This record gives sequence, C-alpha cells and structure tokens, in this order.
Amino acid sequence: MRKLDLKTYFAYSWGKYLGSVILIVLFWSWCTDLIIRPRFNERINIFVGLNNSDLSFLNQCKEEYGLKEINIIYHDPEDEMFNLILSSKGIADTDIVILEIDSFNEDDILLWFKEIKSEAIKNYFDGECEFYYKNSKAYGIKLKDNVYLFFNKTSPNLGEMNDEHLENDKALLIAGKILKDGENNV
Repeated sequence: MRKLDLKTYFAYSWGKYLGSVILIVLFWSWCTDLIIRPRFNERINIFVGLNNSDLSFLNQCKEEYGLKEINIIYHDPEDEMFNLILSSKGIADTDIVILEIDSFNEDDILLWFKEIKSEAIKNYFDGECEFYYKNSKAYGIKLKDNVYLFFNKTSPNLGEMNDEHLENDKALLIAGKILKDGENNV
C-alpha cells in the first residue's frame, strides 16, 4: 500500500479507530469498577443521628468480619432538616440506624425498620437485650437511655431476619460489636 493510499484510508476511517478506543476505555473502566467496588455483603452503612458519638472503633474490625467498607454517616438531630435527611439518606442505603427515640416520628418505625426476631439475633448478642416495642413487636435494641439501634428493612445483611441472603449477617455482627464495645462511644 502506498503512502498516499494509507493517508486516504485513515482520513476516511479515523472515526472507527476513535470509536474503538473509546469503547475499550469505557469497557476497561467498567471492569475495574466492578472489581474494586465492594459488593453489598462487603459493605456496611451506618446512620447515626446523635451528638457526641464516635463509632470509629468499628473500622478496626473490618477484616475480622470480612468487610471492605464500614461507612458511618453522622448527622445532628437538632438540625431543622434532620427528618428529611433521615427519611432520605438515613433510610435509603443503610443497614444500621442509631437514633434517639424522640428525634423522629414513632409511627415511621413500622415503615423504615425491620422487626427484630429474638430467635434470629440470639447468637449475635451477649446476654439480654432491652428492646423498643411498637404494636407489641420489637423494632429497636436499647444502647443507653433513649438511644436505640434499628435495622433497615431493605438491608441485605441481616442474616436470618431476611427472607433471602440468609448467610449475609454482617449487620448483625457489627450491631453486636456496637452493643459490646460501643456503650461509651454512643
């Protein structure tokens, strides 16, 4: 092929090569994102609606529980936008929610939080737990005073409390760690 023919070929075909390069880059970035991003059972999200709480000690137990990420979102319950943030960010993609009972509407408990079945959690918590009851069903585990730990209804990491993903009990393991070691940090 002569030099002139080669230039003419590339002048008319440059779009194919550019498109191929763009597709390869997009495919490569999609593949690396799939590999790097933690799966749902390798990540726990915790929403804390309290002042003066510190759950950073949980980051030390990531490897122990086979987690890649423990995301802790703190928000001030005295903020005027707290209820809006709780109902959107606090409930949308969390596994565990820690709140004072008087910081939100108690009727929302039925909508947002999973009913706690004592037989499903007995292996995760040492000793007896005090529960928060609504309509004769347990929904929260007492941490101190009027501070309770709740489980999000949509969390896939609740082990036997879920209808599916029964083996994914990471949220229960972390909740047990909070109850055991977090009494002075909540």
